[in-house]
Amino acid sequence: MENLLITGVTGILGRHVLYELLAEYASGTRNGRLFLVVRSGAKESASERISSLLSNPFKPAYLDVYPVEELLSFIEVIDSDLRDLKKSPLLKSKLGDYLHVIHIAAITNLNTADSALQDVHDFNYLTTLELMEQLKHIPHKFIFISSAFSCGIQTGLIDSNYRRFGSGGELLPFSSLSAYRNHYEFYKAMAEYQVIKHCEDNQITWQILRPSVICGRLLDAPLYYLPLFNVFYEVGRIINKGIQRHKEHDIKKIRIMGDHKSTLNIVPVDYVAKTILAVFRRDDVKQLSIVNSAPLSNAYLIKHSIHRLGLECELVDSTPENMNLLEEWYYKRAGKWLSRYLNTTSYNFDAAPLRKLIPHIPEPDIQNTFEELYDYALQHNFENPELSLSTSAL
Repeated sequence: MENLLITGVTGILGRHVLYELLAEYASGTRNGRLFLVVRSGAKESASERISSLLSNPFKPAYLDVYPVEELLSFIEVIDSDLRDLKKSPLLKSKLGDYLHVIHIAAITNLNTADSALQDVHDFNYLTTLELMEQLKHIPHKFIFISSAFSCGIQTGLIDSNYRRFGSGGELLPFSSLSAYRNHYEFYKAMAEYQVIKHCEDNQITWQILRPSVICGRLLDAPLYYLPLFNVFYEVGRIINKGIQRHKEHDIKKIRIMGDHKSTLNIVPVDYVAKTILAVFRRDDVKQLSIVNSAPLSNAYLIKHSIHRLGLECELVDSTPENMNLLEEWYYKRAGKWLSRYLNTTSYNFDAAPLRKLIPHIPEPDIQNTFEELYDYALQHNFENPELSLSTSAL
């Protein structure tokens, strides 16, 4: 009997972890219950939100053989805010003797503004601490889904052991002196340290898993799907909106600040979800970066994204002067934080330990599939693909 408590299942990664788990449970590979912490929304109750996920026409094709009612039979929905989880009657009465907790819920706000600091501090950091405190007296293993970029800005080969231990096995103090590109990465690092410290102090088994930048599916049909096109997709999304906004102006070129030599490490969402399932039960895996062996050139990423919108693109070393309307649009809305991603020294992650753990999962080729990934997002106007179905039905 294997019970799991999972947060963030309505998000980009969380729903794919749920899909993978349901395939195991429905096929009889695993036996137990999936406790999903979900808040009711303005239009749907918590249970209805989960039903919508399982009825989604873009869910992986491998689940199509199972009726939605059968998939729902493995699930217990806990209608609760994470901070109020202790009020739920399910918390102690049904969770069983031992629990795997997979904490995925997070706000991906990469902005550098003060409002972003408040968002990630309160939800990504404080909520993680409060969740651990509420579960402290329930036997469990705590699996925290962090970010590969919680290492801070580094050069050289980056292994998975971001949090270090002394010769006596003690957790070494967290250093806030490392440089981070934004509040999101800093508070992911802070949360990691607190997760390990809390678990070590309370004899709780822990694990930190760190995906890099997530893109659409490349292993499971329907391919390329994401419910939200963010991070590197933002370049095209924002400029595409700017083109529509200023379509009366004949703008043919845009200058984007970025380093010709920099790269971005991108991993498909289904690859990350399959990796999490492959390793979360392993107590010998404590810290693991879920990264791609071959990062993508930012110069290629930017230029392809812009060319597909019908524009010429020039990569420049600094914020351009005498901007045209489209450049003003881009730099006002995202230029500041995106420039940190496109202009930072490349992160050289060591993917070898990951590949040794998951030789049965093929590593997708981002370089040769990026155009399809990006064109899929463009085809859907960088919006949730489900919206196109709703529109076509009208």
